[in-house]
Amino acid sequence: NQKPIPFYDFDHRGASAVWSSAHDLIRFGMFHLKNHLEDQKQILKDETIDTMQQEKDPEVPDSEYRLGWSLIDLHGYRFVSHSGGMPGVSTRLTLIPSENLATVLLCNGETPDLWKIELAIYAALLPEAAKKLEVEKIKPEEEELVKFSPPESLLGEWVGEVKTDNKTQPARLVIKENAQVSLELDGKIFSPLNMKTPLGDMQFKDGVFQGPFYGNFNTFESARSPHIPFIRVKLQGQSLSGYIAAVAVNQSFCLPFWIELKKKVS
Repeated sequence: NQKPIPFYDFDHRGASAVWSSAHDLIRFGMFHLKNHLEDQKQILKDETIDTMQQEKDPEVPDSEYRLGWSLIDLHGYRFVSHSGGMPGVSTRLTLIPSENLATVLLCNGETPDLWKIELAIYAALLPEAAKKLEVEKIKPEEEELVKFSPPESLLGEWVGEVKTDNKTQPARLVIKENAQVSLELDGKIFSPLNMKTPLGDMQFKDGVFQGPFYGNFNTFESARSPHIPFIRVKLQGQSLSGYIAAVAVNQSFCLPFWIELKKKVS
């Protein structure tokens, strides 16, 4: 809104709140392209860097590496990228390993258009591939919402508590066979958020249940901005434990709280 943003901080430094220059990030990109610069000391083998960019872990069935990278194939090129965004900031670091190319985009504003700028840069760097890239026509494909199908071990009523910043709140999670889910916190009932979000779908994978919900936490810290609850808990026998976070709609905060639930035996 053309106004300065005051200083703010995060409870997860390193995952965000990192200050860097475009020059530093390009050197980081060159490291991941296995360009060995004279003033750098090698700390990883080239084979390890290749492993970091794999989509799957061959040792763990049905797992994904990710490790911070988004991996896509576009018009014959493999893009290895990571984006960032906080209030007042948009960033992208992208590699095309086959061409030994890296780009960094830093913007002191919030914009989704860095992707288009990036493609325009690559079209200029790879003039012979400009027609293939079709910069002006490319649109990100819409992801389909994954249909939640709970396993039998997850069905039932789970009761316990959430430890927030100002008190311990009773919690209740109900999961039925027809994928109907309801969450109750401190007497308030929350319904599932059945739409695509950056947080991911409601799902159960590798023993972990997660999903976004409609509603607002009753805590002092989360009252600063409209937000949604996002739960991520691991199934261990007859218990679910992990965190439930208040995620601000304007991305100004993500406040995680410990949640532990036990399966209610009828």
